[in-house]
Amino acid sequence: MKNERNHGTSTPEMVTISRAEYASLKAERDELNQKLDWLLEQVRLNRKKLYGVSSERLEEELIGPS
Repeated sequence: MKNERNHGTSTPEMVTISRAEYASLKAERDELNQKLDWLLEQVRLNRKKLYGVSSERLEEELIGPS
């Protein structure tokens, strides 16, 4: 009887959820990961724009020659 599976019980380490709830949580996680990836890319692009080699050239083009 030691090999019995105990369905429907929860422990502090493991919680049983339905397949539908699991799928919903997985979809939400995937969506949040996509948003995080997009935001990190925006940060990377803005850092490149602000601190990249071409930032001084862009500033000169906007202001005009001194």
